[in-house]
Amino acid sequence: SIPKKISKEQKEPPEILYHGTTRKFVQAILEKGLLPKGRQYVHLSIDTQTAIQVGRRRDENPVLLEIRALE
Repeated sequence: SIPKKISKEQKEPPEILYHGTTRKFVQAILEKGLLPKGRQYVHLSIDTQTAIQVGRRRDENPVLLEIRALE
């Protein structure tokens, strides 16, 4: 996270995006959804490799969530 507001460009998202997370957070995500908590945004990736790499920062065997971005 960076302390300043991230500038964004409005675009149509791809049909599917991915989120890599730790196993311990999966149940909470399924119950409450993806939440940014103390950050500005939730990190979503356009490819599985990047999402898995993000999830591996805190879990050797992360869970890969497939997000239907157009919904």
